[in-house]
Amino acid sequence: MTFNTMATQSALIAGFAYGGLTIEIEEGVHGLLSFSYLSTTALSMGFSLLAITIATFCTMFGPGLALRGPEGPISMHKSIEVLQKQSKVTFYFFMISLVFFLISSFLVVWIYYPGIIAVIVNVVLVYCLVMFGRNGVQIWKKLYVTDVEAVTGQFTDFSAYEQMPDLDRVNRAEEEKLQSQGLIEERQGAAQAETGAFDFGIVNAIKRAFNR
Repeated sequence: MTFNTMATQSALIAGFAYGGLTIEIEEGVHGLLSFSYLSTTALSMGFSLLAITIATFCTMFGPGLALRGPEGPISMHKSIEVLQKQSKVTFYFFMISLVFFLISSFLVVWIYYPGIIAVIVNVVLVYCLVMFGRNGVQIWKKLYVTDVEAVTGQFTDFSAYEQMPDLDRVNRAEEEKLQSQGLIEERQGAAQAETGAFDFGIVNAIKRAFNR
């Protein structure tokens, strides 16, 4: 759920940033302004792509390790720990991309509009940015759960069974062992039969020699 949401929103920002990189900048625009705009837009797209990549990999490989890991319950705990850490990293990359996108929005206004219009638009954007930060901090304080307060969901009562091996692998190894032992017994039986037949032939040859 968390990774899917961040991947979707990061893809949206990356699409906007890519569109911002394809616009034409007039020759009269100051070089520093053009460089700042293109740099912030490229950084926004880059961090968005990082968030998308991490979220996609975690969504693909995390459940696989938890359900089919070679260490059983330990693989489940390991998967949860890794996903928890990577969710924070993905969230930070998403927020950084959003900040660079907002800076890029401030700069693009100065490229296409006169000074007075750019100032008015920037004031509106600053107001929106303040509201965004204020609401974000309030939601963070009300809903965010720290690592100390978080419940891991790990069943400590079953810790004695975490070292239990995979029963399928144990049964498969036992079957292979029994099969190998059966082959050895068959070979030993065949060797004994050949030895007995050889001994019986020698005895018959000795008897025939004495009879003569």
